[in-house]
Amino acid sequence: VANRLESFKSKIKDTVLFVGSLNERKGLVETLEIFKNIIDFIPKEVVFVIIGDGELKYKIEKFIQKNPNLKTRIILKGRITNSDKLNEFFNRSLISISMNQAGLSVLHSFANGVPFLTLENSISGGEKWNIINNTNGYLCANNTEFKDKLLYYINNPQICIQMGENAYEYYNNKATPELMVTNFLKSFQYFNHVSS
Repeated sequence: VANRLESFKSKIKDTVLFVGSLNERKGLVETLEIFKNIIDFIPKEVVFVIIGDGELKYKIEKFIQKNPNLKTRIILKGRITNSDKLNEFFNRSLISISMNQAGLSVLHSFANGVPFLTLENSISGGEKWNIINNTNGYLCANNTEFKDKLLYYINNPQICIQMGENAYEYYNNKATPELMVTNFLKSFQYFNHVSS
């Protein structure tokens, strides 16, 4: 991950962040409903920032239009590939979320010191198994638990900051690309040796 930052040191934490393609399988429509249902129970400065592009963009825009009270609370930024620009959003993030898919965005969040919230049964290439409940994020059993945890974490920024620091350290010690390559090579050498 280019230009990593220790976002847990940031003084301003007012964002729930989603970074990824905007498609149905990610559960964004359900996530928007959850955010709508907790809006009156979270600090007024907290916003949900959605970074990405895809087929769901217009559905999200319509959702915001139908819920005028969310117009300043749900911010659709479009696709951002510049790491410095992305870092501006990670820096303000309490937590990154993606209900139904937890792929490389988990590691991207961890690399920048931001915890991650998703469902236990989310689609993943294995990245979600880096999440340790209440340490660097949370794997929720269902949508209700997801809503409850999101509400809890937003209202307890110090916990998010600590989990962000834990996520950053976890990434440094267990999930950098260099470590993954090293572990892959060790596994390959082990199995190659065993089979000969």
